[in-house]
Amino acid sequence: MKFKFFLFFIGLVFCSTVLFAQMIDEAILISAARISRELPVNSTAGIIYFSSNSSNFNEYILNELNGAILRNRRVVPSRPKENQKQSIEANLRFDNTGTLNAESAQSIGQLMGVQYLITGTVQLAGSEYRLIFNVVNTSNTEEKYQYSTQVDLRNDQRFNQRNFGDLRNLLSGSAQTTSSVTSPALETEISIIPAEASVARGWIQNFNVTIVGSGNFDQRVTWTVDSSNENTNINNNGLLTVAPDETRTTLTIKATSVINPKISGTATVSIRTARVTEVIVNPETVSVVNGKKYNFNAVVSGDEEPPQNVTWSVTGASSSKTTISNNGILSVASNETGTKITVQATSVFDNQKNGTADVSIIIIPPPKNWISIEGSIIGFGIRYERSLSTTFNLGLMFFLQMNDAMFVERSSFILDGGLLATFRFFPGNSIFFLEIGAGYGGNYDSGFGSGSTFGFMVYPAVGLQLGKKAKGIFFNAFFGVPIIIEGDRTTITNSKEEYDKFTSISIRYGIGLGYKW
Repeated sequence: MKFKFFLFFIGLVFCSTVLFAQMIDEAILISAARISRELPVNSTAGIIYFSSNSSNFNEYILNELNGAILRNRRVVPSRPKENQKQSIEANLRFDNTGTLNAESAQSIGQLMGVQYLITGTVQLAGSEYRLIFNVVNTSNTEEKYQYSTQVDLRNDQRFNQRNFGDLRNLLSGSAQTTSSVTSPALETEISIIPAEASVARGWIQNFNVTIVGSGNFDQRVTWTVDSSNENTNINNNGLLTVAPDETRTTLTIKATSVINPKISGTATVSIRTARVTEVIVNPETVSVVNGKKYNFNAVVSGDEEPPQNVTWSVTGASSSKTTISNNGILSVASNETGTKITVQATSVFDNQKNGTADVSIIIIPPPKNWISIEGSIIGFGIRYERSLSTTFNLGLMFFLQMNDAMFVERSSFILDGGLLATFRFFPGNSIFFLEIGAGYGGNYDSGFGSGSTFGFMVYPAVGLQLGKKAKGIFFNAFFGVPIIIEGDRTTITNSKEEYDKFTSISIRYGIGLGYKW
């Protein structure tokens, strides 16, 4: 009986949650649960903006929503950092549904490094208040969600005890009855960012606006500047261009609402006369390995704080892939063969002034793959190598040959063979090489008292190689001494096998033909 009563109680609570208006805290929890359930697990969401006329209420909603989503442990929420807030406010733009438009969502999402952005508002629909949250995907802005929860603000004692203001002020006049979920739009203030700026004659400055209001108001503004010079102007995107012959020392920028011309904001611009005297590139000399990058910076010096903008260029490079970015990052191509190049920074404000840096290129050739077939006295070998630098090669070699044994009880032809890992060194980057190999090998004695010896083999060798520095065919000549150290020897005498440890030393010499790429 008690269990049935418990189920009835849970069902009653659930129904009341769904069918009836919630207090503000419960409404936030419900919205957080819906958002956490529908967004992908472990996705990141930036909680950036809530629209009402109470800054205390806005901050409370955003903080509570952040905490509620965090406790659900399915989505990772975040709030803007202090150094991000101004930029986010300047980029807030909404469409007619109250959702961030695509350009704003992508810009703010990239700034915060999140996959989704959440904004919200409180609105009056008919006779009820609703808490509405909009979610947009920052990489695919067609993916949007809206979560609307009925909230009883009139009877919420916790709401009334906090310093949020009364309902009429909170909703900025939207308390009138309406059949639409979207409240009437109302702009209250326009702020220009930056509010004060200093701009050189002949230069530019970008301005943004922050519009405060309620509802889904139009974000568009018209820009004007009070200059008497026709070449001093500001475009529709807030980009001010100051004419080189501007006579005023102070300008006023004005942004006016397209929908409500009574709402506007202003910014003050101080005009200065700047002059460039020199451009210094840091560092002035540097060495860079081919295939690597290096970051340069430039300082523009002169009178009245000239603009620091420069254009970068590079000369003297043999490869078209050796370039420098707009940020001064030099990328030296891996196939660069030039040993000296020049990096230049030219002032955008005065293109007659520039600075240079001398760059020495350290050429390290890319690794090459080599394969060769070598012929020795009544034998042959196959070799694969890879160059690690201009002087070092590593590779594998297999050889099989007929040769004379040395330091054995008698001289007879034997059959030598081995599979070796090799290390080849070219002293002074010359055509001559020294080599050492190590691996497994052996020989078979075909003479009287025939037998075999197999074991660990080392292979010192010397030689010369022609064509090493170029792609294509190369030739070599070599002299080597395969040595089996303490090999297992089997000797057959009169059909009787005997076993012991034996050291065998042979000789190997010949010429090789190979190809590298």
